[in-house]
Amino acid sequence: MKKPPLVVLSMYGAGDCIHERAVLRELMKTHSVDLQTYYTAMYHDLEAEGLKVTLINRPNLPPRMRDRGNQNLSGPAKLATPTHKIGYDHAQTKRHGTLLNAMFGSVGLKVPERPDFSLPVKQEWRNDAWALIGDTGGKPVMIYRPIVVNATWQAPARSPDPAAYAALYRSIKDRFFTVSICELNQKGEEIVGEEQDADLKLHRGEADFETLTGLFAEAALVFGCAGFTPILAQAVGTPNICVYGGNESFRFTNICGAHLAPTLPIEPVKPCECFDRHHKCDKTIDLAKAMPLVESFAIEHGATPRILVFGTIYVDTPEKQKLAGQWEALHRKVNGWAVDLLLVDSASPVPLLEVEEGAEKYAFPDNIGHLARGGRDGWGRAFCKGLEMAIDGQYDYVVHIEGDSLFSKPVLPIIRKMMADGVKAASVPVEGTRRKETGWAETGLMFFSVDYLWQTKFIERYDWWNRTKSPTPEQVIFDLIGEDLSLLPLKAERGDRGQITAATAPELDWITHCAPEALDAFVDAAMPPPPIEVGIPAAPLEPAVKLNFGCGTNRMEGWENFDEEVDITKQLPFIDGYADFIFAEHVVEHVDYRQALAFFAECHRVLKPGGVIRIAVPSLENIWKRGDQDYFNFAHRWAPSADRRGAMHAIINAHGHKAIWTQGLLEACLFYAGFEDIAGAEPGKSEHADLMAVEGHGRVIGDRFNWIETAVAEGCK
Repeated sequence: MKKPPLVVLSMYGAGDCIHERAVLRELMKTHSVDLQTYYTAMYHDLEAEGLKVTLINRPNLPPRMRDRGNQNLSGPAKLATPTHKIGYDHAQTKRHGTLLNAMFGSVGLKVPERPDFSLPVKQEWRNDAWALIGDTGGKPVMIYRPIVVNATWQAPARSPDPAAYAALYRSIKDRFFTVSICELNQKGEEIVGEEQDADLKLHRGEADFETLTGLFAEAALVFGCAGFTPILAQAVGTPNICVYGGNESFRFTNICGAHLAPTLPIEPVKPCECFDRHHKCDKTIDLAKAMPLVESFAIEHGATPRILVFGTIYVDTPEKQKLAGQWEALHRKVNGWAVDLLLVDSASPVPLLEVEEGAEKYAFPDNIGHLARGGRDGWGRAFCKGLEMAIDGQYDYVVHIEGDSLFSKPVLPIIRKMMADGVKAASVPVEGTRRKETGWAETGLMFFSVDYLWQTKFIERYDWWNRTKSPTPEQVIFDLIGEDLSLLPLKAERGDRGQITAATAPELDWITHCAPEALDAFVDAAMPPPPIEVGIPAAPLEPAVKLNFGCGTNRMEGWENFDEEVDITKQLPFIDGYADFIFAEHVVEHVDYRQALAFFAECHRVLKPGGVIRIAVPSLENIWKRGDQDYFNFAHRWAPSADRRGAMHAIINAHGHKAIWTQGLLEACLFYAGFEDIAGAEPGKSEHADLMAVEGHGRVIGDRFNWIETAVAEGCK
């Protein structure tokens, strides 16, 4: 039966559009839906189920997020008149209980018990994410969303307290490989508070929506504030921590998706549900209570998988004794304590060497021989014992590195990739045998999901106690795993033909059946000796030379402070390379742009190589974006009106100002004057200890008003 048509106008915000997937799923049950929207990728699965997507192209209102379908549109599309509009307002939200419930109400639908806005993630999106991430050093990935303000949707009340937000993030970030995501190329978007450290910063449009979704899906944890961040995390099923400010609360927003992914809300002591984007909400967070919750959640949901690495050994010569010691030392060195090590010993007649921080040992009381030498399957018994101990020990993954082989790569990144790709068993191609073998698994290096071993009854099916000489263990295991075996792109070889030498061994990732000198060279390359430290007497420290221009009453101890006695429009009275730090606060706006540029160039001359300049100026842009009524009232004494335009009028026309500055203009001028590593900063904050808390303007007008009106930038010579 043909469904009646329905033309639906989408919302604009990315988070709202992800939420509305739940509404669309219900509408599509009874109607043929044509969705007018700014996005394509977030509806890819619904399109496959019959949703028609018509892109809205408004040059004056570009999409909030770039995807691979909404860029470079030729012109405005002719749109049919919508019959329904998905949306909500504050009154509807309070009446219906949540934002998502209000969206259902806007189109006359009853809310399902468990609204489903889950978003399937394509494998190519995940691959694109890993291409950006690269090597995490074995750490799980955490997505971090800085607090941002955006010119398109200004809601300062919604942002959490920056200091508390930073403290909570820093309490867990070292457990993870952190990826910080924002879009500073986008008009009007800027970070609120001090920019935090991260292992990877994607702040300039590096990730489109598809890649961003892949990043969220591959992450172990997402840390963010109210907005699209917790919604996308819930949609792809990733545990997330959401820190709230004012304007709205968890019960009105993200509670509706908590069934899709574990979600930890951190709210102020007094949550404000005013739905007023400019309200002065009390955003105080009780860090003493919040921090243990955040740390516990991070440990639970970002935990590293438990991994057992084991080898099977039989030591009957000094060479094998040395190799067993190398096995322990190397695999502890490259893996650290991210894994447990185990050697399964088949009653070796030569004792093992004592290795510091080496492997646990399991020793059979007897040796039952080797199939190739007329005995029983002693190798299979030892191999299955290692797998059995992984199952009994409730490990997540187990890796077999044959005791007469060596592997130079850490196993955790390989296992994380297996987890991402859904791989249950992995090995490497069989190379270096005397003849080309087919239908073999390289048993000397194998990776297994322990759950896979348990579910498939692998040990029972291998049946070592009934094994005969033919087929070989390599053939049996290849047949047992079948299509579940994935081959890793590693350089791995057996040295059965004597082809691996001391010169070629370091080029490989895994080797076995090699001469002792090849094994030694392999270990030396994977474990280079620490450099010899040569004691050099430290030069006596000289106090840094610090110049403070236009200081007024802000005369700081340890600084050379200058006010009217140094004219910044003229050559500075200092030799080249004289100073370590230069600071000028609310002074360059009193000269014109060319004079300011000349002053910056003079500062560059006077600074030593590696020296740092810090400039603070009143910013017209900051007043436009950050100003509030208290500030407008304060500025009214110099302005025709107590509003935003009045405050802007004051900063332009009062105080003897001759130039109008913004953050971007200040940074660009410092770059033009020769400085590198230009970076914005908040008043009172710096990466350089000598430049911390140097501003005095806040003591004159108050720290909050100073934050509202001041732009700060630093640069290095």
